[in-house]
Amino acid sequence: MTLAAVFHELIAKAKQHGSKKLLVHRAGYGPLEIRELSGEVEDVLPSDLKETWAGAESNDGDESDYRSDDQEDEEDKDEEEDDEDEANE
Repeated sequence: MTLAAVFHELIAKAKQHGSKKLLVHRAGYGPLEIRELSGEVEDVLPSDLKETWAGAESNDGDESDYRSDDQEDEEDKDEEEDDEDEANE
């Protein structure tokens, strides 16, 4: 699984969860776990980044600025083919 695919999956699960305070945790070589943080938890995002993300949420879920998994897979293939071409030269 590509790093981009992991991020897409984490984002999707976070949106499904609905909580704004989540922790992504991994123990050793185990799977990634998403945990909800309870109680008073200090914000970890700087305010300017938080505002940027809040603006992204206000676009009514329009993710047209993001590449689909198919687009990413195609771009990854193109990059691999370019790398192979360069190695064969």
